Amino acid sequence: MKMIARVRAYLSAMNFLVGLYGCSTKMGFLQGVRYTSYRFFCRCWFLINRGTTIVPLSQKSFDKRGWATFQSSTLTKYCDEVLAEIRSKERDDFGLFDANGVLTKPLQTLLPNFTNDLAKELDPFLSSIMGSHVKIFYGRLLKSEPADVRSGSQIWHADGGPGSCINVLLYLQETTAQHGAIEILDFDTSKKLFSVEALSNLQSDSERREGKAFLKSNSKSETRKVRNEWYIDYINKNQCSTAQPIGPSGLCVAFKNNTIHRGGYPENGYVRYALILHFYPALSPLTRAPGAQKGYEKTAAFPNNPAF
Repeated sequence: MKMIARVRAYLSAMNFLVGLYGCSTKMGFLQGVRYTSYRFFCRCWFLINRGTTIVPLSQKSFDKRGWATFQSSTLTKYCDEVLAEIRSKERDDFGLFDANGVLTKPLQTLLPNFTNDLAKELDPFLSSIMGSHVKIFYGRLLKSEPADVRSGSQIWHADGGPGSCINVLLYLQETTAQHGAIEILDFDTSKKLFSVEALSNLQSDSERREGKAFLKSNSKSETRKVRNEWYIDYINKNQCSTAQPIGPSGLCVAFKNNTIHRGGYPENGYVRYALILHFYPALSPLTRAPGAQKGYEKTAAFPNNPAF
């Protein structure tokens, strides 16, 4: 029985590592290959329709580093208007955000021209780093306030969705480190941490304790906590550089869904408003968001069908 368990562990680790390096995802090759295959098809379609076979440097850089930023005066104006609207509604509706800081109203009802406003400004940038057209799977408006300790997305983590997903964080106000601006590890460093974690799962508990590798817990929240502490230890010991993009309202921070990151932990006296959106490859320009009538609500962590 021990041999069977050992073989299963090795096969699981192999599936994970091939998925990580071949499909840029933690979900494993068997599940992740469908999404990267569709992205490859969308990228080919995108290049053919542009009459070129040259892959943009911005796409190559993003694939390696795992994050990029974009900002324009139009986005700044748009975000300023959105924030003014939100603050106006907050004065009349104390339940506008839930206990987790998530907008309780459908995003589309609050921002009726949301997709059209974003399409003109973001589509060229996102297409250049995706290597194809893009579409929105879901969007959320978040309000982050000071807390005693970091929790949830405020600790180091990776979302673990398809490798074709790009997370976009759009600041609705000037955001500094004091406001809880996002912190990001580059994707190459993230993959190294994931690899060590995957290989440590092949060791016995005693071997892992001796090597101070990652130890899983029966509790999901405890596992996240232990993993976060292990990430911090690895980052400090290996002097890994982390990026914290800061800037004016309208700053767009795009990063790979599987890049390790943390954010939304403001200091006392500061609040952060931001839009978080998940984008996927598409065959046509960003002119509408699937499920817009539902207000871009999050109904699942990722789409079951990459061609949704």
